[in-house]
Amino acid sequence: MFNLGKANEFSDEKTIHDPAILAAAKAAENPPFTGVFYQAMKAPMETLDTKDFKVFSRNGLTRDGVIGTAWTKTATTGLAIKAECLNGLTVGHVLKVGSEVVCIKSVDRAANTISVFQRGHGTGVASAHDTGAAFETIGFAGSDEMLHNVDSCSGVTDEYINYVQTIFEVVDWTKGAELKRKGLTDGQINAVLLKEGQERVNANLARMAIHGVRQKGDTNTPFMSAGLIEQLTDTCDGKRNVIVCDDAGAAFSKKTLDANIQKVIDAGGAVDTVLVSPVMRNWFNSLDDVLVTKSKDDHVAGSYNTQYNYNGMIINIMVDRDIPKTCYGLLSIGKCYKQWLKDDGLKKVKEPALNSRLRRESIQGSVAFLIEGVGKWHAWVKNVGEGTAEKVFKVDNVGNVSS
Repeated sequence: MFNLGKANEFSDEKTIHDPAILAAAKAAENPPFTGVFYQAMKAPMETLDTKDFKVFSRNGLTRDGVIGTAWTKTATTGLAIKAECLNGLTVGHVLKVGSEVVCIKSVDRAANTISVFQRGHGTGVASAHDTGAAFETIGFAGSDEMLHNVDSCSGVTDEYINYVQTIFEVVDWTKGAELKRKGLTDGQINAVLLKEGQERVNANLARMAIHGVRQKGDTNTPFMSAGLIEQLTDTCDGKRNVIVCDDAGAAFSKKTLDANIQKVIDAGGAVDTVLVSPVMRNWFNSLDDVLVTKSKDDHVAGSYNTQYNYNGMIINIMVDRDIPKTCYGLLSIGKCYKQWLKDDGLKKVKEPALNSRLRRESIQGSVAFLIEGVGKWHAWVKNVGEGTAEKVFKVDNVGNVSS
């Protein structure tokens, strides 16, 4: 069955889903791997009742980053920190820059600088640092006297505006003449045409959930809803955090995959799903190190991975035909939602006839897509080079495996 979203998961006296559409959805036969991501999306608890809505993503503070302009070896004041890296720092935080350790004495958020108690705390050695040098926060060191200077730091909420998109698929009942000549009754013809219409709707929903772009509509322009790719990559002119990994053509491998997963973990999130194309799905199979067999009498050709283990983190492999071949998504699937506009779930509606011989209806509804936790719980990976699906396994007569 093709899951149509909240419209068929819930029903009340105001939102009654058309049973004909449900029946057609169950009978629809789209190609393999169609709409896998759309079907995996959850329905949020809140009902959408406007064409525009806000998606809020609560992100934790990042206390590691890079310095601004170069630090001299001796300066203790006016030490530049990149503005986006300063938000989570306050008096008492201990930073490690290269092999040097410093403790923050004060923070000037207007100038994007810090002052430190001294250079080369502890066993660290004071040294000069180039512009853009990385630092990490390794702890906090305070005293009762400095407590009143410690700022309260909290997480950051990203706000993203998305829109509801209306979908139409016209079913022309007058197009069933060929089917009638084959002996089908009017009822059978209507069922076939409705099923075909629903298949087209399913294909559109599947693609929209991934490739949709957002557009604020008006009387002359239709509203459009951003799908997965745009929501994971849209920085809103630098006002929103995203995690976009560029493999720069490097061949798909365990090494590149692990590095990209680690970027999500470094941001404070976690991954439970990797969303790939059917082609990339085959590349995952080459990563398998073990072929399980019960005995030498069992003969198994091929390998099929459904999960990937990253340092004990089990990640499901999800395949969708609408994912670009050279990209993949690292997702926390429970934070991906779909929602139908209140009182406008998918339904069958009679359309005005152009003449007395025409009889047309449309399958229509208004849907939106919501991805929460962008910049922390998901990543989009692009420019992935071609991997390999080849793997050679050897099984000895007691079931031991080598490759």
